[in-house]
This record gives sequence, C-alpha cells and structure tokens, in this order.
Amino acid sequence: MEHDAIESLVARSPVLEILNIEGWRTELCLRLVSQSLRCVQICSSVMESITMAKAPCLERLIPSGRVGRGAFRVRIVDAPKLHTFGFLEPGQVLEVGKTAIMPGIKASTSTMLTTVKILSLNVRFGVRSDVKMVPTFLKCFPNMERLHIMT
Repeated sequence: MEHDAIESLVARSPVLEILNIEGWRTELCLRLVSQSLRCVQICSSVMESITMAKAPCLERLIPSGRVGRGAFRVRIVDAPKLHTFGFLEPGQVLEVGKTAIMPGIKASTSTMLTTVKILSLNVRFGVRSDVKMVPTFLKCFPNMERLHIMT
C-alpha cells in the first residue's frame, strides 16, 4: 500500500477517528486532511514527513520510534484542538504553518501551538544540537502542562 492510498483511505472515511500505522517499511510521506481524525499514531516506521494540513478535530499526534536515516519533517498547518504531541526525536524538523522551528528562532503567535498541554521529547543530552533545540521547542508550546523527556 502506498502512502497516497493511506491519504485516500482517510479522505474516504468521514467518521475515522483513530489512525495507527506501525511497521511501515518504505518511506512514508503523508499529507492528511480529515474532519474526523482525533488521533494519529505512527510508530516503528520509516518516515519522511507528515503534514496535518486540515485536521480540526485532531487531539493527539504521536510519531514515535522512527526507523531510518535522514531528517523527518512534522508539519502542523491546521490542528486547532491538538493537545498531545510527541515524541519529537533527534533529526526531526518541526514546522508550524510555514515556519521551520530552529535553534534561536523567536517565538511568535504563528509559531506557537497554544493548545498543546502534553509534550514528549527525546533528547540526547550529550549532543549539543539536541540540547540547543529544547528551549526552542518549549517556546512553541507556551501552555504545556506536562513534559515527558526520554533520553
């Protein structure tokens, strides 16, 4: 099954609330549009990117246990109810709207995910670039109530 088949399946499932992808072995590049999805979980899979283009009901986005090399891009365009996000892992690029979140970026209303209350990060504390990203990520989630860190 190709990734466009997943996009098509989601588009044709108007009441689908939970999408769980596990063990995907070819590069996965998803652009999801759904009026009903509440939870997207992708684990132990080869991922290139995931874009939440229009997901007004999405509450949980959980990419974890990524397999493979190279950068993985998570782009959140429209997910106004997102309250749980992560694991963000080393090598992942977070984009909010059209802005890639990089060390030292100034937080603005366009780069903040104010609805996120639970954030999970994977941080290698011995790797300087990982450590430099932590404060930057935290600025993007100003209303976070719980922080889970895996190292």
